[in-house]
Amino acid sequence: MRPFQIGDRVKIADTMGDVVEKTLLVTRIRTAKNVEVTVPTASFLALISSTTAPSPQAKA
Repeated sequence: MRPFQIGDRVKIADTMGDVVEKTLLVTRIRTAKNVEVTVPTASFLALISSTTAPSPQAKA
């Protein structure tokens, strides 16, 4: 699995969304329903199940 960046689409447990912020303590993802989920970075690294290229909306 490759490291993730802002704009990448990630899946954490059963939640999928785009990474919108990545700090030392937390990672924030925005789901398709426009809900922002905050996950502690340590938990995020343990729970992440997949990473894909940036979403098409991130390029606009």
